[in-house]
Amino acid sequence: MKISTETVRRLSAGDEDAFNETYYTYARLIHYLAYTLVKDRGAAEDLVQEAFVKMYENIGKLSDPNRFQAWFITMAERLALDHLRQMKRDPTQNAVELTAELVDAGPDYVPERFDFNGILPPFENHVVNLKIVHRMTFRDIADMTGKTMSVVTKAYYDAVEKLKKQYRKGAL
Repeated sequence: MKISTETVRRLSAGDEDAFNETYYTYARLIHYLAYTLVKDRGAAEDLVQEAFVKMYENIGKLSDPNRFQAWFITMAERLALDHLRQMKRDPTQNAVELTAELVDAGPDYVPERFDFNGILPPFENHVVNLKIVHRMTFRDIADMTGKTMSVVTKAYYDAVEKLKKQYRKGAL
C-alpha cells in the first residue's frame, strides 16, 4: 500500500491526479494513526486534512521519494501529538470537542480499526491493525515504528497466537 516514486515526483510537481491517488492510498491509514493517538473522531478527521495540506506544502523538501511513506506518516503523527499537547493546555476545548463527537457519532459508530485492548499489549494491537486493516508490509511497519522487522514480525505472530487462544476460549 505505497504510492510509486513516480507518483511522488508528480505530486511534487503539483499533479492533481497524483494528489488524489495519494489521498486514496493514505487517508484511512492517517485517520487510524490520528485516532489511535487522539481518541477523538472529529479531531482525527481534522488531522487527516491538516496532514495532507502540510504534506502538499512540504513535498518539495522530501529528498528521497522512496522515503515518502515514512516521511508522511511521521509528519501526521507529529501533528496528532501537537494536537494532544494543545488539548492538555486547554482542557475546556477537549470537553467541547468530545461532546460534539458523541452527538455526531451516533450509536453505530465504529472506528476503522480492531480494538483488542485488554487482550493484546498496545504495540501488538497496533501492529495487527497496521497489518490487517491497512495492509502494510512488515517492512513498512518496521520503518514506521522504528523497530526492526524481526520485532514487528514476532509481535504480529505473538498477537495472532493470543487471539487464537482467546477465540478458542470463546472470548472473541
